[in-house]
Amino acid sequence: MTGQSIQTQINGCSDEKRDGKYAFSAEGAEKPIEADIVVLAIPSYAAAELLGSFDEEMAKALKEIPYAPINVVNFGYPRQSVTHSLEGFGFLIPSREKREILGTIWTTSVFGGTAPQNHVALKTMIGGAQNPEAAALDDRATIELVRKELRKIMGISADPTFIKIYRYEKGIPQYVIGHGERLGVLEKRLTGHPGLFLTGNAYLGIGVNDCTRNASLVSDKIMEYLKTSQA
Repeated sequence: MTGQSIQTQINGCSDEKRDGKYAFSAEGAEKPIEADIVVLAIPSYAAAELLGSFDEEMAKALKEIPYAPINVVNFGYPRQSVTHSLEGFGFLIPSREKREILGTIWTTSVFGGTAPQNHVALKTMIGGAQNPEAAALDDRATIELVRKELRKIMGISADPTFIKIYRYEKGIPQYVIGHGERLGVLEKRLTGHPGLFLTGNAYLGIGVNDCTRNASLVSDKIMEYLKTSQA
């Protein structure tokens, strides 16, 4: 790829590759930052936009990975308002249960210090591929939906004393029919771009454990690349 020059623009930043190196520059930067290795640990749709003029076939495969919307609804309660023991991480709900939420994480049971003393925090997910309409509800309807479900599932009748809603229009990548073929295209195209790597939850698993494992696999590939390129 020596001598090849490509450039694209995304969110005020540009990247290019020339003379065997990748170069990144941002609006207002005095000069580009050059690197022998680039790891794109970003959503596949963002990677597609970044790589659009660099490799159209790769960008097309990345764009074809769909995402489902999801809202994350955080409630806080005084501990005495929640009679459940909260022993564990929370619960996930299979689609056959026909509930209106995807599940709830008992945040203070998993991560200490996430709520004031004698209070608890619960994080509920709604939307997803099976119920995208729920992610489109306004704040008031969202709050009422989650309160209703937590009352039925956990017996919580008290009003939350803390509420925060996070909305993600493209929240969860979907491994639909053809995902394996798309991964094959990406793997093939990456072999033609030494030093460029992809990782994240859009490829081989959406969970934190999956991302950690995949990051380890990518680091192994990088080490192997460094050994062969410096030999």
